[in-house]
Amino acid sequence: FQLLNNWETSVNILMSLDNTFVNLRSGKFDIAIMVTDKLDQGVVARKIAQTSLCTYASPEYLQQYGTPLSIEDLAEHKCLHYLDTPHADAWVFNKGKERIEIRPKWTFASNNGGALCQAASLGMGVVRSPALSVRRYVQSGELVEILANYKLPSLSVYATYLQRNYYPAKISTFIDFLVDYFAE
Repeated sequence: FQLLNNWETSVNILMSLDNTFVNLRSGKFDIAIMVTDKLDQGVVARKIAQTSLCTYASPEYLQQYGTPLSIEDLAEHKCLHYLDTPHADAWVFNKGKERIEIRPKWTFASNNGGALCQAASLGMGVVRSPALSVRRYVQSGELVEILANYKLPSLSVYATYLQRNYYPAKISTFIDFLVDYFAE
């Protein structure tokens, strides 16, 4: 919400925290922000950021349960699962050119990334999340990155909107604002 607090204009913001494709044709939304590698046909997509998918835990959790040093160690840890992942119940890691897929045991699952990050910050387990989503938790010391030597697929963040002959200035202005915000 800090991002939106910095947006000073007469534009009203209607936020829907949903993990499905937004139907821009419904007329309810002008722009959909999507973290994806699959874009809907018939929409214009402008890349506004790139983020890494990383693994995090709270210092308190790591002190109590130990720090996993390999992805195999995750089998002995409480893991927090994002329900709407394209990989079903698997976590995918890349080590060099090798793709490694594991299925950790979940102790908490949600379709809301913010809820998972908050749960991890409270010591409930290990979470995988886009770096942009956990930035404030990392900056405050509530979460630390673990297993950094295992590269995870990076994700693109897009502002998507309908293809039209005319674009209201508010759309391009807001998208430019997002690009500048994420560049910081």
